Amino acid sequence: MKAFRVVASVMLMAIIVSCNKTDDITENKLREIEEEQETTSSSSSDSDGNKNVGEEVFAPSDGDNIANQSFTKVVKITWNGASAVVENLPDNVFVTDNTSGKVVLTSNADSDVCYELSGEGTGSFKLYSDKLYKVSLNGVKLTSSDGPALNLQSHKRAFIYTEGGTTSTLSDASTYASSEEDQKSTIFAEGQLVFCGNGVLNVAGNYKHAICSDDYVIGMGGTVNVTKAASDAVHTNSYIIITDGSWTTKSVGEGLQAEEGNVCITGGKVDVSTTGDKGHGISTAGNFRQTGGTLVASASGAGSKCIKSDGQVNISGGTFMLTTSGGVYKESSSEVSTAACINCDGNLNISGGTFSMKSSGQAGKGINVDGTSVYGTEDGSGPEMTIVTTGSAYGTSNSQQFGWGGNTSSSSSNSKAIKSDGLLTINGGKFNITTSSDGAEGIESKTNLTINGGEIYVQAYDDAINASGVITMNGGYVYAYATNNDAIDSNYGKSGAIVVNGGVMIAHGASSPEEGLDADSNSYLKFNGGAVFTSGGQQMNSSSPTCTVPVVYLAGSSMSKGYFTVTDANGNVVMSVYVPRAMSQNYSLVSSSGIKSGSTYKYGILSTVPSNYTSNWSTYYYEGGTVSSTLGSSFTASSGYSTTGSTSSSSGGIPGRW
Repeated sequence: MKAFRVVASVMLMAIIVSCNKTDDITENKLREIEEEQETTSSSSSDSDGNKNVGEEVFAPSDGDNIANQSFTKVVKITWNGASAVVENLPDNVFVTDNTSGKVVLTSNADSDVCYELSGEGTGSFKLYSDKLYKVSLNGVKLTSSDGPALNLQSHKRAFIYTEGGTTSTLSDASTYASSEEDQKSTIFAEGQLVFCGNGVLNVAGNYKHAICSDDYVIGMGGTVNVTKAASDAVHTNSYIIITDGSWTTKSVGEGLQAEEGNVCITGGKVDVSTTGDKGHGISTAGNFRQTGGTLVASASGAGSKCIKSDGQVNISGGTFMLTTSGGVYKESSSEVSTAACINCDGNLNISGGTFSMKSSGQAGKGINVDGTSVYGTEDGSGPEMTIVTTGSAYGTSNSQQFGWGGNTSSSSSNSKAIKSDGLLTINGGKFNITTSSDGAEGIESKTNLTINGGEIYVQAYDDAINASGVITMNGGYVYAYATNNDAIDSNYGKSGAIVVNGGVMIAHGASSPEEGLDADSNSYLKFNGGAVFTSGGQQMNSSSPTCTVPVVYLAGSSMSKGYFTVTDANGNVVMSVYVPRAMSQNYSLVSSSGIKSGSTYKYGILSTVPSNYTSNWSTYYYEGGTVSSTLGSSFTASSGYSTTGSTSSSSGGIPGRW
């Protein structure tokens, strides 16, 4: 199924590369892309839209809960230097080796057995068992001189239980002797690993991984600290679920890696730090899902991601603090991999959660998605996101760059806060986005972008909001401020490129030739409702937009920093919008439900917000109230589109200032 998605993605690449900023992307082509993505999602997903890489598992089974188990027989193993004492052996549990602190047990016991480890020394514990079992860590400090410290060669479930009030420490050797058995970590298990209890476990992985299961790993309690790992901190062949407890890991490779399954966090705290190139905080071949708990991730290697999912990303809750600082990883002379706080090869759905994300490396991304992206729910609720990118551009700046899995198909790439190769929809939530380097856009979709709700603040060096297809706003609030380019830019290149049906849209572009709304022509704009204010050094006026509500074009005047304010004949404030900078020559589009056809309104720039305003959005938009200053300019609205001032955007304009 993944191959089919790649084919669809390659078709999208061919379409976009063949177009520059002014080229047409036909409606049929966009429809084909959308249908292919929907087919891909359907064919490679279950009814919940989850990629089927094995079976996605959301929660532990009843059998994974230690409270549902009974361990009536306890074998005690105590280390003292290079020797160990084994006590309380039940029937059918045998010591097959106990040399120089290396203890090997074989269990054919009919009932479940607990192996309690204590003391301090050099050596290891190896177990063969036909039944599930419990390993109780009772303040043991064990350093292996050859191989894993815990080598669990049983295919049954192992409960790794940390006794309350104790701290246990396990370290493996930096080199392993050759063995026909699989062994690749300080704690290694052929079977499932369930971590529980109330104590502390410190693990150092000197050879490869710190913790590894050839099945799954579940965290249900206790504190696990991976102090170092030469490769992955936690590695599984199947899935990883964290429901409770605290996990802090430091690794060169992945923090948590599910090689063939999914990763799900429903509670507890996970704090991962990786330093190696393409060393990801969370890495999963399946889906990533989080419903609660806290995830802190720091990835400093080139091309590294905090969350890297080969499948879908589904987040409905939790707290996220994600940071990447690595630069570009060169896959080949024509392909690079960039860092990202969240990277998703499939579709992304974030309906809740609180996020703080920063990517400071060259061409780093906040969120990078190959498939479709949905933020928020239909009721208008959604995540709260703060995203900052500060990394410089890599190679030749090109606004048409895109990638698969964070990779680009050429040797250039730009930083972006939110990027989606597929459809991007915002239904709700709060977004605070800042980019500060050449070519760095705020929000970008390589197809269509729809805003149905939410509160979106973007301050970007390049376009604040950009789409290769149609940009539609049906509701919510948008403050788009581009310091060096267009505020909101569609490259669709035909009628309906930017459509405003509702909500509040504030779009501040840079000086000429940049625009507040760039659709390549005003005739490609459609206004059916909502409140709109744009500013910029240009606003293409060779033709008129399609308007079912009054829209006024204010042309050519200089504009001061402050609050652009419109009042009716009685002095009541219709709208007041924050303007972040002065413009020597400005062109604006103005629309509001309070502006009526045939009525005359005064407008100008004030230094303060209206007195006694009746409603507002943050510090950017106000309605109602009155003003004490005199507004020096006026316009009379028509039923559709009307202009005031010079209709040329090249030079001249109305003398004076707003």
